[in-house]
Amino acid sequence: MIGVLRFRLPAEDDVWRDACNGWKWHGIVQDLDNQLRGRIKHGDERGSYQEARDLLYELVHDSGLEIWE
Repeated sequence: MIGVLRFRLPAEDDVWRDACNGWKWHGIVQDLDNQLRGRIKHGDERGSYQEARDLLYELVHDSGLEIWE
């Protein structure tokens, strides 16, 4: 299977950048989740980190995405 994305540049430059950098955002979200999990696990202000992690999962889920596939 071959997928082709087409963009009208420069008008759609921001959309093109999002498409090219999607894998970076995915990695950042995974890294953030790991860091929050570690801080929760080791007891560093558990409440606020848990709330941040819950919000992260809610936002990702509402977008129809998964952090960990």
